[in-house]
Amino acid sequence: MTKEEMVEGILRNCEVSKANVERFYDGLARLTTKELVASGEMLLPGLGVLRVVTLKARTARNPKTGETV
Repeated sequence: MTKEEMVEGILRNCEVSKANVERFYDGLARLTTKELVASGEMLLPGLGVLRVVTLKARTARNPKTGETV
């Protein structure tokens, strides 16, 4: 889902101007980024939890040639 699709979905369900929805979305994105950097976790009540996860490095292969990338 793109930002525009999300904004349109909110507009269909709420009586709020598009400019206000976009400001809210941008503010939420900044707040989420700040919180994830600070604590590695962001609770979104009623939705779930976003967490920063570090994955181990892995070896990728070109599917056509099988060569290691």
